[in-house]
Parts: sequence; C-alpha cells; structure tokens
Amino acid sequence: APDTLDLETIVEARETLPDFDVFLASYLSPAFPVSTVYVKSEGGNAEFITVEKEEGVWHVFPRDAAAVDMVKDGRWDIEPSPVDWVVRPAFAAPLMYRRHESSGLTVVTMARPEDCFALFAPFRGEAHYSVYLSLIGRTLEKGETVRNRVRLVIGELDDAEILARYAEFLK
Repeated sequence: APDTLDLETIVEARETLPDFDVFLASYLSPAFPVSTVYVKSEGGNAEFITVEKEEGVWHVFPRDAAAVDMVKDGRWDIEPSPVDWVVRPAFAAPLMYRRHESSGLTVVTMARPEDCFALFAPFRGEAHYSVYLSLIGRTLEKGETVRNRVRLVIGELDDAEILARYAEFLK
C-alpha cells in the first residue's frame, strides 16, 4: 500500500551464531518527539504507554525474561557508545509508534511476535527521535536460514486503527 513499507531480513548462518540479533533502527525528526509502545499492563491487559524521562534515558521493552538476559549480556557495554537500557514492561506485541505533534501523522513500526524479542526507544524529546526493533534473538546453527518481516506504516492513525493495521499485518 502507498502508506506501507515491508522489510524482510534473511540470515543464512555460515557458522553457529550464538545469541544472534539484528538491531533495526528508525530515526525521525524532532517533530516526532514521543515513542509510544504497546505493553502488557499489570492487570494482564494491553495498553499503549509513552516513554518518559523519569524512568531513564534508554528504554527496552522485552518479549520475556530471556530477552532481558540477552539485552543485559554485555553487548551494550562496549565502548565507545555503551547504553544502559532500563528494562520496562514486556511488550504485548512488537508494536510502537511516534506521532507528529501538530498534524497527527503517525509512524508505526511492527514485527511478528516470533521475529522480535525486544523494542527499544529513548525518552520523550531525546535527540535521536528513534525507535528500534531487535530481531531473531537466539542462537542460529550453522546452515540455518531465518527470515523475518517487519512493517512501517505512515498515516494519520489513532490507536484503534494501529491495532487493526497490526492485525492485518499478522495475517
């Protein structure tokens, strides 16, 4: 569709790749200052929450405890740009967006649950204006091939429309 971009990533492991991940980044302009992530709430329901500075600078929304272990295994401690990710609630689905404050134009990123193990974003107004998907998140054996697919949707979408577009993507 004119408002949709699908990206398929194919990895062919020529050797065993322990705890392999693909970190997919999207950067927007300052007109898109807030990241909003679809998370599991304490009551077991799902809700969209914004990423705020009070919780920390860099936020990770993992799929599960194994995803947290990968994020905290030392890969983000490497100089010259170490990042201390603040672990936030688990995502309800790998789905997040940034919305243009005055026009309502929304940039949505989404992945299939089996393809994505964590969502990442900085706090409201942080100068990267970014969102990130961590894909695969497991050891690939020599000779194994994996495919994953993500989607970017741009439009004037409210939360209900975003969830409907995600359901379409999963079909």
